[in-house]
Parts: sequence; C-alpha cells; structure tokens
Amino acid sequence: MEQQEIFRVLGQATLKSVEVINNWKQAILHIERQEKSVGFRSSYVDADNKEVEISTTAEYSAVKAVKALYKHTSEFPLKHKDWNKAKFVVTPDYKFKIEYIWDQEWQDEIDRLNKTS
Repeated sequence: MEQQEIFRVLGQATLKSVEVINNWKQAILHIERQEKSVGFRSSYVDADNKEVEISTTAEYSAVKAVKALYKHTSEFPLKHKDWNKAKFVVTPDYKFKIEYIWDQEWQDEIDRLNKTS
C-alpha cells in the first residue's frame, strides 16, 4: 500500500467517526499499534476547544493501513523513530497531520501482561 493510499484510508476512518457531529474543529483517530494488533479510539474537538470521545467506526482497511504505515516508517531511508501510538488529525477542510508517539509505560504494561498469559 502506497503512502498516499494509507493516508486516504486513515482520513476516511477519521471522518466517518464525525459524520453526524456538527461544528467540529478537528476529528482525531487515536491509534495503538503492537506487532500483531491495532486498536483505535476516536474523538473530536468541539467549538469550545474541548476534546470529546466518540465511538470509532474504523474498518479492517484501517488496520491494514496502520500496518503498512508502520512498515513505511520503519524502512530505510524513511526510517522514523519507533512508535506504538499515533494521533491522526483531520480538519473540516480535509487537511491532516499525524503524530507518531512512543509510550514506554503502555509498552511496559503490554509486555508485563504478555509475560503473565
């Protein structure tokens, strides 16, 4: 999957979550990525600049897009810092940005749970 297609799929997943919301400033798809799994949460920023959690409607194509994105960001020469979370933000004028995050505390908890199972 090419990078443009990856961002298109993630953008659609993000916008689908806010399609029934009026007056939003940002739609946000929170991504949690592990080696064998991907999870999503959605939120939006309202007219009062408050972030409001909403139900997520991401489909399997979004999971595939995240896996492809990780592959793209971890390959040379595009190598990016390692990440296990990301924040994909879309504005009403369809501009987007993505923030890659490494959450060590979350990773430690996942590793601890994997050892006990």
